[in-house]
Amino acid sequence: MVVDRSPFASLTGPCGLTRFSAWWRTPGIELERIAPRHPQQNGGHERIHGDLAREVQRQPAARATEEALRLDRWRVELNL
Repeated sequence: MVVDRSPFASLTGPCGLTRFSAWWRTPGIELERIAPRHPQQNGGHERIHGDLAREVQRQPAARATEEALRLDRWRVELNL
């Protein structure tokens, strides 16, 4: 039995989609695929993961709700 572990790509789903990735297509979001094990093909996306991880580790909030608010402010500032 094959178990898919990725939320975005499936070995067994129709057109290689998971339920999650199929849901993203519903509002018209286009999916872009990179070669497996080649994160350098998606540098901007990988960069934001690093920036987000550093922000969370820099000064974590005491409660999850506070952290969510802090990250919302960070996201708004990032997208200015």
